This record gives sequence, C-alpha cells and structure tokens, in this order.
Amino acid sequence: MAWGKSSEMGCGVTSCPMTDSQMKSYIFIVCLYRDIGNCYNEQFYDFGNGCQRDSDCTTFPGSKCERDTNLCIAPLVISQNVELNQFSKDSMHCHRIQTK
Repeated sequence: MAWGKSSEMGCGVTSCPMTDSQMKSYIFIVCLYRDIGNCYNEQFYDFGNGCQRDSDCTTFPGSKCERDTNLCIAPLVISQNVELNQFSKDSMHCHRIQTK
C-alpha cells in the first residue's frame, strides 16, 4: 500500500534460510517510498470524487486519469540500475536472526 502522494516506491523480498533444528526459513518483504507520504497525522489519500479527465491529474507530471477507477495514474518508471535493483540477504542481516 502506498500513500497517495508518494512518487516512487521499490520493494524487495528475500528468504533467510535457517540452520536451526526445525529448518525454518524467514521471508522478509521491505518497501521504501520516496517523497511525501507516511507522515504522522496526514491523510492517506485526498478525499473527493476523483478525476474525470487527464487535466485533473496535477500531482505528478505525465499523470493520466484512469476512467474505470477515477484515479490519477503516474507513469511507471523502472530503474535499470542493477545496484539499486539488487536485494541481498546481507542487507537484511539474515545472520542476526535468532530463534527461540
């Protein structure tokens, strides 16, 4: 779930295999958001009737009005930077997970 004014988000998932006697593994899902959003006491989305036409969508450049939902949709941008797209187990500190 993302805040209405967040302009970018990226998520990663990793599985940390465990070597305990129960042989469980743990899955971590992490999402990061850029720009406005996730602020204490702020509304998740703006209330209203939604957009009727593309010109109603002014928060992000290039946004279009999706007529089925009356929501403004910003253009999708996927980073081609391999370093940014990699999600390593080391960054999740899998080795620090302790079981009961």
